[in-house]
Amino acid sequence: MPDVVLIQPGEPVSDQTIFDSVIQARTNLPPIGLGYLGTVLRESGYSVELIDFSIIPDARERGKTIERVVSCAPGIVGISTMTPTYPSAVKMANQMRRSLGSTTKILMGGYHVTHLPEDCLRSFTADIVIRGEGEEAILRLAELILNGAKDSCLSEVEGISYRDNDGNVVHNPPKILRLRDLDRLPFPDRDLMNIAKYRNPATISSARGCSARCIFCAAGAWGSVFSRSPENVVNEIEFLITKYGFRHVYFVDNTFTVNKDRTMKILTLMKERNVRIDFTLEARAPSVDEELIRAMSAGGCIAIQFGVESGNPEILRKIKKGVTLQQVDEAVELCLKYGIKPLCSFIIGHPFDDRQTVRDTINYAKKLKRKGAMVVFAVLEVYPGTEIFDKRDELGVSIIDSNFSKWSEGHFVLHTKNLSRLELVYLHGEADSEVRSI
Repeated sequence: MPDVVLIQPGEPVSDQTIFDSVIQARTNLPPIGLGYLGTVLRESGYSVELIDFSIIPDARERGKTIERVVSCAPGIVGISTMTPTYPSAVKMANQMRRSLGSTTKILMGGYHVTHLPEDCLRSFTADIVIRGEGEEAILRLAELILNGAKDSCLSEVEGISYRDNDGNVVHNPPKILRLRDLDRLPFPDRDLMNIAKYRNPATISSARGCSARCIFCAAGAWGSVFSRSPENVVNEIEFLITKYGFRHVYFVDNTFTVNKDRTMKILTLMKERNVRIDFTLEARAPSVDEELIRAMSAGGCIAIQFGVESGNPEILRKIKKGVTLQQVDEAVELCLKYGIKPLCSFIIGHPFDDRQTVRDTINYAKKLKRKGAMVVFAVLEVYPGTEIFDKRDELGVSIIDSNFSKWSEGHFVLHTKNLSRLELVYLHGEADSEVRSI
């Protein structure tokens, strides 16, 4: 019987849209965040099982898996949540709650509940919410819960939300947990995951946080970037090659190249240690130059995603992207010059978009496609933790479908002050059609 069961719930509609980036949404990656939590617990002597429901598409098999978890009666069930998976997480937690009663503590974490912790606490879906990066918090909670400590001890744990004995929701500071020294963390144990089920199993998180403050993205709300040392990152690459024979790595950082010196050091160490591996990553256009692109190409980089988001300079300014179209042009051209495939992602339906600015975006995307870049479009989603979510009324954004499971790629759940839902549907289809025709 495991002490702790960690769960990533799948989406009811699709298991391909639970990740932040466009590359991730198309590559089916293992839950590396839960892998870190599970490894920290294991190394402290707790037995752990990790279940990713996104790789269990059959409804009957999912039901059997939940029944098995209930029959094991673990001391802790921890469920990770993104906004589109939150309804599945709630359904799963309530199902287990009915059978397990109060003997098992249900924890929730992840982007969604970090920014909306009270929803699942007031409904008694979860006992505790971990807000932010949870390695230290979950270890402390395991020590308390599995050793039978009283609920009053929860006041000692930083960065969690819970109900006190009077039923009031309590939020322990800080608002969002962050770990500064990431080198202290063990490499996530891939043996916790069925890595054969993933199209791209070799994922590495070399840094956490984002330097940008785009109004549509929750990553910036978590604060500054904290990075692992180059030596630590290359050690993990060597570990993945040696233990699993991986020959391709996907860096899941929000922006791998935020610190040029660190990136160059990683590439230098890979060359010195004769580490030969292909890799893909995400980057901001202003954070790359010819020296860096040339070095990344020589080191094995085969693709970079750039979040461009709009082809209109004024929209870029208003969404606080911190990127110019000239910088995007230069980054794409450098990638093509050195044999790296650039993927440029765009969002249609920013609060300030109208038909003309979307037309600017489509035309600019077509220009990049003609140069040789891959291009993809998504429609704006207003996720908790973003400036748009917090200021949606002020910005004229109206949410017309509150079913979080539809807040993912391929659904249209809002309209803006300038564009109706039907106009967004039409413009997205127009963008896809025109780019495909090139």
